[in-house]
Amino acid sequence: MATDENINKLQRKRSTLRSKVTRLTGKLNNEDGIDKAFDVELLEDTLQDLKLMNETIHDLLNDEDYERDTVDCEKYFDTAKLAIFNTKRKVSANINVSSSEFSPPSSINTSVKLPTIKINTFFGGIEEFPSFWERFNSCIDSNASLSLVDKHVFLRGYLDGETKRLVDGISVIGDTYETTKKLLEDKYGNKDRIIQSHLDYLENLKPVQNPSPMELNDLYIECNRRLQALNALGENTEAYGRILAPKIIRAFPTEICCRWIIYAKRHWPQNCETVTDYKTRVQKLKNSNRCFLCTNRGHRIANCPRKSIARCIKCKKQLHVSICPPKNTQLLITNSEVNHINIPRTIFTHLQTACLYVTGPTGITKLTRCILDGGSQASFVDVKLIDKLKLNVINSSSLRVQAFESSFTQEQRRCVQLTLSGLWSKQSILITAFESNNWYTTHPSATLEISQFAHKNKLKLADPPDNSSLPVELLIGGDYYWQIVTAESPIKLSDSFVMVPSMLGWIFSGSRTHTTIADNTFVHQFSVQVSNDCLNDQVRCFWELDSIGIQDIQKRRMSARVEEILSKFHKSTTAVLGIDWDTNDDTLGNAFKTSFCFSGGKPLTKRWLLRCIASCYDPLGLFSPFTIIGKILFQDTWILGIKWDELTNKLINHVVCCSEAT
Repeated sequence: MATDENINKLQRKRSTLRSKVTRLTGKLNNEDGIDKAFDVELLEDTLQDLKLMNETIHDLLNDEDYERDTVDCEKYFDTAKLAIFNTKRKVSANINVSSSEFSPPSSINTSVKLPTIKINTFFGGIEEFPSFWERFNSCIDSNASLSLVDKHVFLRGYLDGETKRLVDGISVIGDTYETTKKLLEDKYGNKDRIIQSHLDYLENLKPVQNPSPMELNDLYIECNRRLQALNALGENTEAYGRILAPKIIRAFPTEICCRWIIYAKRHWPQNCETVTDYKTRVQKLKNSNRCFLCTNRGHRIANCPRKSIARCIKCKKQLHVSICPPKNTQLLITNSEVNHINIPRTIFTHLQTACLYVTGPTGITKLTRCILDGGSQASFVDVKLIDKLKLNVINSSSLRVQAFESSFTQEQRRCVQLTLSGLWSKQSILITAFESNNWYTTHPSATLEISQFAHKNKLKLADPPDNSSLPVELLIGGDYYWQIVTAESPIKLSDSFVMVPSMLGWIFSGSRTHTTIADNTFVHQFSVQVSNDCLNDQVRCFWELDSIGIQDIQKRRMSARVEEILSKFHKSTTAVLGIDWDTNDDTLGNAFKTSFCFSGGKPLTKRWLLRCIASCYDPLGLFSPFTIIGKILFQDTWILGIKWDELTNKLINHVVCCSEAT
């Protein structure tokens, strides 16, 4: 309320000054006499007071009221200055009336005072220079009523910081105005640097730490401002979509971003009910150059930063849950006897199909499939592709189309221009084609056998099996057929099936039966049932040990030297391990249990118990069922505090006796 009262008070004072200006202006325009010089001086002083009053009021107004009030103020100043100018000219003409008849009129230099112009101070931000320079150029530089010195003064007044230090060494005169302008334009007006500055900001966006509505709105406005600036500089921002879109989305919280790139609705990928086919989802990820694990662009699973932590929750493999392959319950293999296998020979004719990129004049590129038909006199392109890529229409003519076994049609069709390029090379070709509303039937791409053959011989297929789901949207006729097909020799796979070389890759064509092209034959599974009755006694006798020459070691004759070595071996083994091996009965015995059995009249002391345990060497614990008895007894002696040569109590004697009995 206090501000409104101040404005009203100032406006009343200004009304008084405006009335005085109107009165003096009318007096100068209507009267003649010597008092005009006094009226001119009085009017100039009144205008100066009115200017100060206007500035005071403008500081209290909002933007809308400020613009309206500025226009109103300009009317008073223009009328008053025109009256002053005419009065001074008349007075000068009356004084120099005699000299004016013999000499040309001298030019009158006037100083025009501009109203307050809001031009933001330029501190050196390269992306802010185009906006600053456009305002300065339209308001000051293009104003013919200003002298070069005034323009230079205004320009230096709007510079600060780095830009001010850059031109401080230049004198503020009219001759150096163009030098100052050129220095600023060379430093900050480089178009490539301005574009790169906007792109650097968008690429280096950081996620919002505190995602309040105000911060999110500021981020959105800033991103939109820079995109509009790129468009104003002549850059096609749609061409940067694959690069900038993930980086901009990364700055916003995940809960407000679209979670599913295949069908952008508010649902999780695995719950998508629109695109449910597994192969369609995989193909969409391939076409958009996305990772199969995190669905982001620009890398594969091998280079994915999440490959060490991310897994599918269904199959536990390194892939996104939305493209997890469904479980096939029909892959159960059962053994069965087969006496005869009948393989039908399915004959299929492959047309010359290829996968390629189609680019429009705006730089938008789409991956699609085409059919090469040398029997067509013209090329055709789908209407939807024309609208999507915004293809240039060259002309429109009446076209007569007649297919085999069909009546001809004649209608007005547009002829468009488009650029074609292959998957494997950067070579491109510019063609023209007529629009077509017809639907091309689906055509299968290369089979697995053809792909394996091409991979083995290092051939690049023009229509790989990965892109079989893409629609056929282009027909290349005989007008451009031989510009795409190269002069290399074709590869003949059979009597009716060949592979033709082209700038798009190797194109397969002809009829073939779905048989394997590879030279090797593989057997996946077979079942053989054998009856034991087919083995007669002679065959059985052949595998007896006696017939081979293998006999029991006890039945062989050994030399005295061998018997001596074997006896020493048994003794050393028993002495070290504490284990006896009876080769005749094939049984094991331990010296530990024998020591207990033959303890007899010896006193059962702690020392004797330790000696019995040490007599069996078992580092791996293989004979722990034998040694555990002594270890338990030795542990009890420590618990009871029995000394080394002290006799054990009756309980331990009883346990030892029970152990000997077992």
